[in-house]
Amino acid sequence: MTVSAIAPMTGSYDHTEVARSVLIAIAASYAALDLTGRVTAARGRVRLAWLSGGAIAMGIGIWAMHFTGMLAFQLPVPIKYHLPTILAALLVAIFASAVAMYVASREKMGWREALNGSVIMGAGIAGLHYIAMAAMRLPAITRYSPLLVTASLLLAVLFSLIALLMAFDLREETRWTVPRRVGSAIVMGLAVSAMHYTGMAAASFIPAPPPDLSHAVSISAVGNNAIAIVTLIVLVAAMVTSSVDRRASIEIERLNQVLERRVLERTSQLTTVNEELAETEERFRKLVEALPDALYVHSEGRIVFVNPFGMRLLGAQQPEQLAGKGIFEIVHPDYREVIRQRIQHCYQTRTASSPMECALVALDGSFVEVESAGIPITWKGSPAIEVVARDIRERKRAEEQLRQAQTRTESVLDSMADTHILLDRGWHYLYVNRAAVLAMARPREQILGHTLWELYPDIIGTELERQYRRAMEERIPVVFDFHYSTTNTWWENRFYPAPEGLSVFATDITERKRAEEALQESQAALARVARIATMGELTASIAHEINQPLAAVATNLAALARSTAAQSGRSADSYGQCHDGSESGKPRDREDSSAAEEGGTGAAAAGCE
Repeated sequence: MTVSAIAPMTGSYDHTEVARSVLIAIAASYAALDLTGRVTAARGRVRLAWLSGGAIAMGIGIWAMHFTGMLAFQLPVPIKYHLPTILAALLVAIFASAVAMYVASREKMGWREALNGSVIMGAGIAGLHYIAMAAMRLPAITRYSPLLVTASLLLAVLFSLIALLMAFDLREETRWTVPRRVGSAIVMGLAVSAMHYTGMAAASFIPAPPPDLSHAVSISAVGNNAIAIVTLIVLVAAMVTSSVDRRASIEIERLNQVLERRVLERTSQLTTVNEELAETEERFRKLVEALPDALYVHSEGRIVFVNPFGMRLLGAQQPEQLAGKGIFEIVHPDYREVIRQRIQHCYQTRTASSPMECALVALDGSFVEVESAGIPITWKGSPAIEVVARDIRERKRAEEQLRQAQTRTESVLDSMADTHILLDRGWHYLYVNRAAVLAMARPREQILGHTLWELYPDIIGTELERQYRRAMEERIPVVFDFHYSTTNTWWENRFYPAPEGLSVFATDITERKRAEEALQESQAALARVARIATMGELTASIAHEINQPLAAVATNLAALARSTAAQSGRSADSYGQCHDGSESGKPRDREDSSAAEEGGTGAAAAGCE
């Protein structure tokens, strides 16, 4: 084929290689978008690693697309490529990719940042293209159309701006990211390809002498395929690494969310527990402060804590007066050896000691009787003993007063003439006074602890047993007289319910019963005598009542006889006198009438006749 020395050479494109370059551009664009998301999600050194790796993969992709597009262009002369220049173009592509990924992965990107980034990226892509064109070694001179070069530069900046906006918009990974990213990669790949082939169209080749072919290499079809394959491998490896890292990040994010949720739950629980613990500690502090018992904590033989009551018990005003003292300084000398053994036992067995009565020494030197117990605890990481001491001075005084009262009561009961016994609910003797001991004719030791039915089996089935059980079961007082046939004695029994069981008082009323019987016999004899005396008085009364009318009758009869004898001799005169008197006037008659009345009715009646 003859080449004119003046006319530009006519070139052509291998459409297969053109399609391959477009495919590489799309793949590089997708890898760039995908890696931008990983750079955005990463932090620190990991972010720098992803930025470096992404820039290298994206730069190789862009460089391979341009170089494959250049290899797709065919001229009627052999073409070689200057290797250092080719490598310089690769470095420019990596730098432009790094700038683009850095700008797109920032937290904020305004129009100023986007324009600055697009200018730098566009200049880098254009620089890559024209540096790669400068690497061509062929017997021709390359001339460029200023208009098309300007158009390619503008397209490079415009497509860089679009790419940055797409990358920034798609850097957040959501469920719709992949489909949108694929579409955006196609648009970006086509845009990069359009810029490349616009730049290729700006160049024309005028035949010229053969150039300097030092460091120049020719690229065969195998080499072309190798460039495409290696580039695709690098891009696929980058995308696979990005995908794996993304899934790992998603899983880590999920685990972090789960962990954070659990941490929040645990934190909430711990907060609740801490609040409850704080409340418990506050309640415990108030309880310790209000505790009516003394509380001492000693570690390594020294007092490290004392509560307010413990201070008051020993006469201290401030805790510092007792804190730091040796524990045996406040223990009575008589109890120090025993207390030392009990402390060693607590440390060795880690078990609490039983309560023990002892005496403490107050700050003023006085002795304080207490009942204390030790509990092994841990105080600020060291083994310690917590001592709880209760002031028993009031109890001791109360016990002494009770003992004295019991002594007085027993003295009173022993001085009683009545017997007194106390039975429990199982009918065991709990107490018997002296009178009861004498009445039962047994020593007190042979009575206490035995049951009523053991000592007196002969009352079983009697009315006395029924009254005993009635008072015990119904818990009511019962008073009951009983004749004990065994000793032929009478007893007045008084049963009273008691907390222990039954309190029994018994009085020997045998003499009283005998006196009552004697009195009853005397009263019966007196009644008989009284009846006899009453009959004599009645007889005398009747005789008196009869004698009075008989005496009157006798008197009247005697008077009548005398009157009759006196009047028998003068019966005539009497008649005349009577007649004269009747005629002489009424006064006389009245005098005679009065005389007759005084002499007797019968006599007066007889004279008037």
